[in-house]
Amino acid sequence: MNDPNAHSASGASAGGLPPDWQDALIALVASRIELIRLESREAARAASRKGVMAGAGAALLIFGWLLALAAVVGIAASVTGLGWHWVALVTALMHLIPAFFLLRAAKAAPPPTFPVTREEFIKDREWLNNLRNHRKSND
Repeated sequence: MNDPNAHSASGASAGGLPPDWQDALIALVASRIELIRLESREAARAASRKGVMAGAGAALLIFGWLLALAAVVGIAASVTGLGWHWVALVTALMHLIPAFFLLRAAKAAPPPTFPVTREEFIKDREWLNNLRNHRKSND
């Protein structure tokens, strides 16, 4: 009666676990891994679809912007009486000057990433070093 491997009438061991709990745990983990695999495949498909749509939208947006610029250059040239090449040059400068400043700002050194986390890691390292030193001094 006091045998820890004895099973009750319900098939559970005295500790409350079924006799094949290891098999059940393995089956549970395997089913979760399969579920993650299936859902990650579906998430990858959705992300791929979204990426293709974003790329196509960006290409169409750029193409439309270029056509609109060509139209604006033509209209401005006919209204002002200037040659289209001068209007196109001014339009190009209106785009290149801000682009230069934006790229220069983007090239500047970024602020440090994860500053709080880095600080905590430094504190953890110091704590571990102090703990090791304390253990060595007690030995």
